[in-house]
This record gives sequence, structure tokens and C-alpha cells, in this order.
Amino acid sequence: MLLGAVPIEALLDLKMLSVIGAIARSDNTTLKDLAVRQIAVRTPKTSWFAKTETILHKYELPDTSFLIDHPELSRKGWKMECKKKVLHFWNVQLRADAMSKSTLQCLAFTEEFSTHQIWDSVNPNVKDVKRASIKVRLATGTYILQTTKA
Repeated sequence: MLLGAVPIEALLDLKMLSVIGAIARSDNTTLKDLAVRQIAVRTPKTSWFAKTETILHKYELPDTSFLIDHPELSRKGWKMECKKKVLHFWNVQLRADAMSKSTLQCLAFTEEFSTHQIWDSVNPNVKDVKRASIKVRLATGTYILQTTKA
């Protein structure tokens, strides 16, 4: 949350969603027939299409069969829709996790996936990065002071 980075799971989900969108928009009938067959068989946990189906449900996007039957969205439109839904999901998820942690409750998170003010002021050199990491630990209350050790 402090770095403003998107979790790696969200990036992987976006890649899978862009591939399923490309398959739905494809003019290749063999590829679409394979997708329809895989959706019909629906072998749980082993099929790539089954995994994309769970990802589509997780982000409240239309299911795979609907996408293949109605490929109205353009490539850019599909990617923007997916990105919006995925980032919103993870923003809500990470904010809820941050509010449940005592060290992050007092920090202000203003925008979706933007860096915290502490990291905005850092120059790209080793000395400043070390200083900023200490500032972050002080702000979150995870820096162990000598008085706490004693």
C-alpha cells in the first residue's frame, strides 16, 4: 500500500483476462471451437479456462461463454474494463487489510495505488532509500527504539 504497487496476483489476472478477451475477439474459428469445447467440459482445477472462469467471477466480469458469444468490446475497451475492475477489487481488499493492522490504521491512503508521501520524496540513491525505509518504519510504529528494547 505504501509503495503504490499492484499485487503480482492482480497483474497475472490481468494477463489472463487479456488473453481470454483476445480469444473471444479472434476470427480463428478453431481457437473459438477449442474454447467452447473446454468451457463445455469444465474440468475443475486443471483447465486454463476453468481458472479464467474463477477470475472472471472474482472481478464480477461476464463469463467466458458470454464473451465468446458477444465479442462487442474492442481490445482497448476490454482491457480498460478489466483494469478498472481488478484495481478496484484490490484497492478495496488492501484497504480492508490495512485497516485491520494496527500499524497501518493511522496512515492516510489518498488515491488508488499511488505512492505514499514518504516515498514520493525519495531520490533514487541508496542513502535516501535507507532513510525513507526508516521513516516508513517510524510512521507505522514498527521501528524498535532502544527504550522499547529495554
